[in-house]
Amino acid sequence: MNMTEPIYSPIVLLDEVIAAAPFAIAPERATELLNDPALKGFGLALSADEGFSIRVGINTKEATLSIFSLEYIWCFSLMILVLVEEYQIAQKHDRQAIDLRESPRVSQAVDLLNWSFNRMYRGDRSPWPDEAPKPEKSPTVNSVVYMVNEVFLSAIAWIIHHEIAHLRLKHGIETTCSAREENEADAEATNWIFSGSLRDDERLKRQLGMAVALLSLQFLETPRGGYSKVESHPPSLERLDRCFKMAGVDEDGFICALTTVALQFQLANLDIEGALGGGSWSEIMSDAMVSFTTAGRR
Repeated sequence: MNMTEPIYSPIVLLDEVIAAAPFAIAPERATELLNDPALKGFGLALSADEGFSIRVGINTKEATLSIFSLEYIWCFSLMILVLVEEYQIAQKHDRQAIDLRESPRVSQAVDLLNWSFNRMYRGDRSPWPDEAPKPEKSPTVNSVVYMVNEVFLSAIAWIIHHEIAHLRLKHGIETTCSAREENEADAEATNWIFSGSLRDDERLKRQLGMAVALLSLQFLETPRGGYSKVESHPPSLERLDRCFKMAGVDEDGFICALTTVALQFQLANLDIEGALGGGSWSEIMSDAMVSFTTAGRR
């Protein structure tokens, strides 16, 4: 993997497994991916581009991944794992209400996520916080860093497959058709990863990566309210809903529960009131999506 500009980050320690992620996420199709004629000459490059920047050059067939974007997705993966663990602890102790913002572990994870956001958008060049978990090339199996790496790599695999899909579908540069092409790339990437007969654990891991990838984008958005400008990318919540259906996500299973907890956490941080109960995780998740989408409308 090439580096367009020198910048140090522990995320670079994962460059080899990031490059291998599109193959590892669906090993049963690795040979097919390797021999795909549409991907002849395809490569990955790391950059120091600011903002959330993961893109593919249609002519160069090179997908460029910003170091800061990779840091953000890794930190977001950590926050999701901590949120879920803290929620499960609360459920185990039959707590009727919980404010995850009061958890020290959640606070540390959010602080790290905010650090990565400031690196990505505000020019903060402070080093990775010493006291926080950070990427390691060979972490201890089942350690926090090991689990975060696994989630991160599954998420980045789906994102890279999304970029690959633009090449396979022969999409052009950004136009007024971009939102439609983004939906097409989502569908192509999702169908590629979830095709065939999968064991439950294989399907769940792939669904988790896809969910974290899309949630990481959702957390960068703010409610549009009455804002109606056509964007190059469709709203992340719409993408979540469509991709969940294509990937066969269980409407009352772990992935919907995780997504719901994450969305409720986002709503709480934005001081948006959302429904806290419902007949199923899917119903509560839908209510959270509606609360976010309609916030700010008159």
